[in-house]
Amino acid sequence: MRKIDPDSHKENQKKLYDQKPLDDIGAGAGYFGFNKPKLIRDLRYAYWVRRLGINRGDTVLDVGCNAGANLEKIRRTYGCTCTGIDLSPRTIAAGKKAYPKINLSVGDVEKLSFADATFDAVISFETFEHVPNPTTMLAECARVVKPGGKILIYTISRNNIFTWHWWQYHLTRGRYGTGALRDHLPELMIPVGEFKSWVRASGARIIGWEYFHSFFTLLHDEVWTHLLASLTGKIKKNYAKQPSVFDTSDTPRLPSARLRLYALWLYCVDILLSILDFPWQLCGQSDGFFALCIKKNE
Repeated sequence: MRKIDPDSHKENQKKLYDQKPLDDIGAGAGYFGFNKPKLIRDLRYAYWVRRLGINRGDTVLDVGCNAGANLEKIRRTYGCTCTGIDLSPRTIAAGKKAYPKINLSVGDVEKLSFADATFDAVISFETFEHVPNPTTMLAECARVVKPGGKILIYTISRNNIFTWHWWQYHLTRGRYGTGALRDHLPELMIPVGEFKSWVRASGARIIGWEYFHSFFTLLHDEVWTHLLASLTGKIKKNYAKQPSVFDTSDTPRLPSARLRLYALWLYCVDILLSILDFPWQLCGQSDGFFALCIKKNE
């Protein structure tokens, strides 16, 4: 595999997300807490966040937070003090307007500007695969979490043979697949075996694991849901159309009865499609994986 220059890669990533920020603040994202899942992925995020065991007043850091929608869900649901960092200044600026009650700043995930043992929990969703030195990032996450604190990670896996994205990539000769913005480099996707050794080296240990988004669940979230949203005219992706003032309540909104019914339907679909994905998971093949880690007491 080709060698990645860390400095130029980070600069390219910053330019990419400044030019094409990932819009995670549309359609009231975060305001409903975890009560308004749209994708199977949302159900899985909620499940693993519950396993963090967060209590009211705890401090939570999101490393690679995007605009902060996941943090806003956690703040409203658990009553935490939430902090997030991201590489893109434009994304952070949008997040500060949308979620004024969480602490957002521009920063390098490989050089966290926090003292040792600052946070009760650290989360990072879909960021490790963007970083030129993921071992350094993991060591930093372990450094800033308190002894006995937990680290929750979801990242893109290099072990992805015969997954939906694998088929997309090979059938289209690389035009489609992981990373709609071409922001995922094959060299930086995370190898499962090495990741587990990185956790041990960081002074933490894995207490929970799940291979996720292998074929049918990923097909649902990326294709079926997109088609459904297009048919119902619910897709909204333009940052410029977002309102300048957002709901700043401390509690989650309750979604409509129609949306609660959809959530129930989504739970049922999740069970069925997860069963169909089991052969891939049995072989350790998936688009990504969740890892719940705990820092060893010093």
